[in-house]
Amino acid sequence: MHVERLPIGLVCQSGIFFGSFCGGLQLLGKGIDVGNASDVGIADCIGYFENDEDVRLIVVHVEGVRHPDEGRSILEAARRVSKRKPIIVFKTGRGQQAASAVSSHTASLVGDDDVWDAALKQCGVLRARNLDELHDLTRAFCSLPSTKVESVVVVTLSGGMGVMALDACDEYGLEAATLSAETLRKLREMLPAWLEAKNPVDIFPAIMAAENKGEVLMRSVEAVLSDENVDALLLIAGTWLEEVTPPLSDVLKAAGRFGKPVVWCPYLGWAFDVSVEDVEQKLKEKGVENVATLPTPERAVRALAALRRYAEFKELV
Repeated sequence: MHVERLPIGLVCQSGIFFGSFCGGLQLLGKGIDVGNASDVGIADCIGYFENDEDVRLIVVHVEGVRHPDEGRSILEAARRVSKRKPIIVFKTGRGQQAASAVSSHTASLVGDDDVWDAALKQCGVLRARNLDELHDLTRAFCSLPSTKVESVVVVTLSGGMGVMALDACDEYGLEAATLSAETLRKLREMLPAWLEAKNPVDIFPAIMAAENKGEVLMRSVEAVLSDENVDALLLIAGTWLEEVTPPLSDVLKAAGRFGKPVVWCPYLGWAFDVSVEDVEQKLKEKGVENVATLPTPERAVRALAALRRYAEFKELV
């Protein structure tokens, strides 16, 4: 099996991450398991990855610290390094019931979760609340261009999922992009007269009526990404449409050339038994860049919001 080294530096207090991180070792670049940090600690490892040219993203799993000075060292290292590279922290042992388990596992003090939360934000660190979010943010920062995302356009083959995406934008503080008059004109040329051209762009009726279904998808994506009001695209489309012309992989490859973040949400489990890893591998084989694959609109928007938070932190420093 070919294992691709990605630009990820992983620091963890549990070796299980080497076997399950983001679906397996194929998404791991370099990793350090510090265990109970009796000699080498998390701060040391963050500092090491700061100067590692192979590492563009640092991911940290931490249960707790052995003493307050260690916590301060971690935050100092994170504050310094996050000015150069994004850091994602997965802090476990958040609640009282987990505290005793952490104590026996790594002899660490979990600390107050609100304090951790506030301190990490001040350091420009992105916090993942669960494994799904950790995986999503890792995929986003590895695949998408580093840019400030404020406005999102949704192109969808499902009107219902388009609405879900806008709900997520409200929840995570992103704006639904207001499309320009020129973009709306381009969309009206493809959409049926009874369907209003707006964001989210529901292209399902146009796809069903068109002889060249792939061309509708391509023209829609290129129209919205050409719009200066659009910072990022969320594409909600079928699991894999290689049988149409142009195929979905060509559409995504063209979308990636605009230099804007593009997140594709396939219909995982709807008609085909595939995973995010399956379709990611297909994209790599087709040479698609600047595109991340995430399973739901809510998770996609959450990842785009993380790009914005990190860009805002970088602006301050």
